[in-house]
Amino acid sequence: MSDVVRRTLRRFRDEHDVPGVAVCTFTGAGPETAVADGVTSAETQHAMTPDTVFRIYSIAKFVTATMIVSLAADGVLDLDAPIDGYVGGLRRRTGSGSDGTTLRHLLSHRSGLLPDAVLHDGLSRDPGGLAAAVRHDYARTPVLARAGEFYGYSNLGVSLAGLVVQEVTGTPFADLVRDRVFRPLGMTRSTHDPAVAMTYPLAQHHLPGDGGGLRVDHGAKAGTKHEPSSLCYSTALDMARLGAHHLRARAELGQMHLPHADPRLDIDLRYGLGCYLSPEVQGIRQVGHEGFYGGMWAKLVLDPAAGRGVVWLDNRGEELREQRYRAIRDLFDGLGRIDAAGPSVSPSKARRCTASTSAWARRR
Repeated sequence: MSDVVRRTLRRFRDEHDVPGVAVCTFTGAGPETAVADGVTSAETQHAMTPDTVFRIYSIAKFVTATMIVSLAADGVLDLDAPIDGYVGGLRRRTGSGSDGTTLRHLLSHRSGLLPDAVLHDGLSRDPGGLAAAVRHDYARTPVLARAGEFYGYSNLGVSLAGLVVQEVTGTPFADLVRDRVFRPLGMTRSTHDPAVAMTYPLAQHHLPGDGGGLRVDHGAKAGTKHEPSSLCYSTALDMARLGAHHLRARAELGQMHLPHADPRLDIDLRYGLGCYLSPEVQGIRQVGHEGFYGGMWAKLVLDPAAGRGVVWLDNRGEELREQRYRAIRDLFDGLGRIDAAGPSVSPSKARRCTASTSAWARRR
């Protein structure tokens, strides 16, 4: 199997000018086939391995939701309690508080916040940077609807969820994830700290160069404010360990994999808690997330019904998404049917979501 995967990765790289790719399959027992091909950087030509560290961008939302749902399972907090009871002094642009917003709303992108882009101002690495940035941005971000009424992909909403658990526990967000997720699962190279990530072999972002070919992007964008939503580093092997945990811990984490929101696209896509749910095929949905930005791309997908999944990481940009989907499906027998990640619904097309909090509560 590993030889077949390696040949396919090499062909993918050659056809699409991708410096390096790392993949790892997994089951509930843990990582299985881990293969890498190519280099971490076109400049250094260091070999890519399954232990090479990548920034995984929005897969951080899946990590964040895993930690928060586990805290809820332990009774530390309530996913359906208004967050004003956990974080004092929150003010929206309207001057009101959070207006009944819950962690479930935030993790399913139903908080009513305007779909946003990842902005790179205020990139403090101070531990207090998350609270300062979220309070600042929350007070200035337009609100389109009451919580629970529609799906709107919000990085700020997930960062606010991170602030909530930080306030509840009195522990910095990154330390919570380290202690609740990374260490217990043996994810030894996973971190929110770029200073730690750079102590390991690190994949670099690659963008099209002005004169043809590729150039390495050396512009680090690493503010504490993005830790819950898009600032996280991991490897193919470590992400496979997280995926395997989801296949095993369905009693604790299974609610993440249930439909909570309808993005109202022209395909049967749904959003759970920190994850996308693929179009339904014979009553089954695959679960996962993508992360990408400026010359790096990551995907985690698992099939809970079949008890298997795959991680794909490479150092090229979003423009090759469809080519990656085909490679993943061909290599791994239909995995990877999740067809959207990121803020793909414009504010003008936002619709009301039928999966309301009250409907979810009845299903519980």
